[in-house]
This record gives sequence, structure tokens and C-alpha cells, in this order.
Amino acid sequence: MDETTCQRPVRGAWARADDAGEAVRRLRHALPDSDHAALTLFFCAGGFDRIRLAAALREQFTGAPRIACTTAGEITPEGARDGSVTALQFDASHFRVAVGGIPDVHELGIDDATRLIEELRSDLDSAPPLPTACQRGAPTDLAILLVDGLSSGEEVLLANLTPGLGAIPLVGGSAANGQRLEHAGISVGGGFASGGAALALVRTTLPVVKFKTESFVLGEQRIVVTSATPKSRTVHEFNGRPAIEEYARMIGVAKDDLTPEIFAEHPVAIRVAGMVYVRSIRQPLPDGSLQFHCAMDEGLVLHDVHAIDLVNDTRRAFAQMRARLGEPTAVLAFDCIQRRLETERLGRVEELDRLFQDNHVVGFRTYGEQFGRTHINFTLSALAFGSPVASEGPP
Repeated sequence: MDETTCQRPVRGAWARADDAGEAVRRLRHALPDSDHAALTLFFCAGGFDRIRLAAALREQFTGAPRIACTTAGEITPEGARDGSVTALQFDASHFRVAVGGIPDVHELGIDDATRLIEELRSDLDSAPPLPTACQRGAPTDLAILLVDGLSSGEEVLLANLTPGLGAIPLVGGSAANGQRLEHAGISVGGGFASGGAALALVRTTLPVVKFKTESFVLGEQRIVVTSATPKSRTVHEFNGRPAIEEYARMIGVAKDDLTPEIFAEHPVAIRVAGMVYVRSIRQPLPDGSLQFHCAMDEGLVLHDVHAIDLVNDTRRAFAQMRARLGEPTAVLAFDCIQRRLETERLGRVEELDRLFQDNHVVGFRTYGEQFGRTHINFTLSALAFGSPVASEGPP
């Protein structure tokens, strides 16, 4: 079956076709209540013609705000897929949303970011109040961020946005384009463009749980960044020695034996307020430096990490979420492409897919994840939405 829908306050659907216009038409058929949406997020395979894709989204999904991005794989209501257009739609009975586009993440200073958030907050406050019949408590505000995963600008963007957000929880993902590491795209109601981001401020009467899991535990080894170029995410030296040599020493592998697989199996991590945040290596450079998928600053203390069972750890994270929330109506998930590659290596793709289906997960495979103030790798970051009160609906 190439399309499905889930009639919930947060509705997931997906469709697949060779032509972008046909895929979007099928998706619109799978979401018949789109005219009553507060927001629709679209996660789109990178192989589609983006001009046709943007035109089809404009034609088929009118009225409500829409944000789209390209992916390294889609997480649909039926599990992981490639080559699809997948959507998560938020119903106006339970949500109010204000959306802002950021054309260039490197051009958005802190003053601009503060003004943008003030405008979005004003839009939320001036919107009609949410219905009270099905509320389970005071409305909750949260932020969803989609950013070009090839912009190398996630850290500076978060640094500029988070002061204005204050206590509003933020979760997000870095747009991708398969495994090609080129031409990721973001669309905020119009065409797809590179280098930018989209921020949605969301107010809801549903209970919400923000959570993450990285399936690693900290080891005993530590290294300190002693020379780095944060803008290019490059570390030149750890502990005053060439970065590649000191990294190889720490993980117990000869420098000449380092491979992309070794880098993927042995990321490093920082600890912030007792939480683990993973940093993965993009590639070695000819001068002995290491380029990362996250910015690395001098003085940063990095730990070696040891992988634990990825599927069982993800199952544990969902169980903890359910203990706080109950049965989720939907989970918006940003899942690192490296986690997908690891499950493929382990031969456990179907097992993880079943876990996602059981928890109503919709999202995409990313080039990086955002969780609060931090940009991370090799992580699943997520927002889980609970159900309305049982008394909701016709008598």
C-alpha cells in the first residue's frame, strides 16, 4: 500500500509516485480534512523535481501554513520509506501555529531572531483561543525548527533563537538529500531553497513530551579540543596533538586503519547538565584534522562513547515517553541517517520500523538534530503528542 492516513488530532500520511505532482495529489486524497489544519509539515524525498513539487503543494494544500523539507529518508505511518512525500498535519481544533521563514541562517543575527520570535508570539496571542471542551490543562507552547543540514549554521542559528524562545521547548531536524550531502532544501509555503530554515511556534491543548535518545553511553577516555575552526566544524588538534592521531589513540585504533565505518561506530560526545550529546565525524582532512557534523570550539571536553543496543534503547525511550504521556496520538521524530545505517548494518530495520509504527511516528532521516539549545548527531529527537480528553466528540 502506497498511502495511508491516521485520523487523529495530529494526522500522519504518506504517498509515493514517480511524479511529484501525482505523489502530492495522492497525499491530498489521504488527508481529506486538510482544510481544517493549523499546520502541515511535509518531508520529501530529494529525488523529486522541486519546482513541480512546490507547485503541487501550493495547488493541493491551500489555506493553512505549510513547511516542507528534503530528507535522507522518510518515516511514514507505515515505517521508513524512500522516495515518498510524507506529511504530519496538526488539526486546528487542538493547535494554533505561527510560522516564520529564515532565508539565510548566517544572516540572521540575534536582534533579527528576537524580532522574528516576538512577531510569531504576537501572532499566536492574537489568534482565536483554542476550544476548551477537550483541554487537559493550560495550553502548551513549543517550537519546531527545520534547517538546511548543509548550511553548517545550526549552532549559530540556535544561539540566536533560543534567548528569544526562553523556556519554550525546541526540537528540530536538519534537512537532507539522501546520502549525497548536497542541495538540501527548505520550503515555507513557496519554492524550495538552500541555506535557510523554518521556525514554527505551536500552541496546543494536547499534552506534549519532548525526548531524545542517542543509544550511546560515555566511556572513561577524554580529549580536549586545543585547536579548531568552528565555522568549518574542523578540529585541528586534540590535547595539543594532530586531531586524527589523538582520536585514533583514544578509541584504540591505528591511524592508518581508520575508515568511514570506524568513524560512524566511534563518535564522541559532550556532557551538558548530565545529558549526553553526540558529535559525529564527517571526514578526515589531509593535514590530519577532523571535520565534524557539528561545530567544535576550543576548550570543549569530549568523551569516548560506547554503543548500546540501538533498537532496545529506542524501545526504552518510547516506554519512558508512554509512562509520562500514555498512548501517543502521534510522535514527530527527527532521526539521524547514521542511526538508519546502523540498523541496516545490524539487520534490524524491520524491528525498528515496527516500533515506530506502534508509536505513531512520522518524521524524516536527518543530517543532524536539534534539541533545546544544542545541535547534535546520531540521535533521535522527538515531540510526542498525547490524546484529547476522553469526553471529546459527539455525545
